[in-house]
Amino acid sequence: SSKCYLSPFHKALICIELGRYKEALEHFDELLSINDKLSSIWRQKAILLGDIGRIDEAIKCLDRVIEINNNDAYAWYLKGKMLKRLGKYKEALKCLYVAIELNKNWIHAYKDIAYLEMMSGNYEDALKYIDEYLEKVPEDIEAKFYKANIYEQLDKLDEALKIHDEIISKLKDNNFILTNSLIKKLTADWFFRRADILA
Repeated sequence: SSKCYLSPFHKALICIELGRYKEALEHFDELLSINDKLSSIWRQKAILLGDIGRIDEAIKCLDRVIEINNNDAYAWYLKGKMLKRLGKYKEALKCLYVAIELNKNWIHAYKDIAYLEMMSGNYEDALKYIDEYLEKVPEDIEAKFYKANIYEQLDKLDEALKIHDEIISKLKDNNFILTNSLIKKLTADWFFRRADILA
């Protein structure tokens, strides 16, 4: 009966809220000892492991989800995100492309693909995917910054300037505070790295 899974699952979620991650993982493992084909639990465990920086373990959990259901777009998306965090950009791209092949509406994958294609020096592909993302999420300042940088790399400087002006206007309209941490995020050197990182 599915009822036997409910209490350990809710205990895991409560432990996560309380920051008691070790206990939460124990509850997930308790569930998986009852039934190791619970792909949703493997996925939740992967998300928690990723949140606490145990990326390699998270990827193993996602591999288990994919083994159970190869058509799980969310698992492919999460695996792509985890591989991106490890700097394994080629592998990450493969996973993200599978995710959008399985679910064209997985819009946040488009932003990650744009970023990774930009990092690979594939600026036309990056532009295509960031445009598709911005059609759905037009207010994303970080994505607009990606697009401006892609235009710079394509030597479309007038277009880049227009987007930067748009970003500045949007920040002013929203009384946005440009903190040092945001400046570092938006101007970090990874925006300007080239395809040799994938060599």
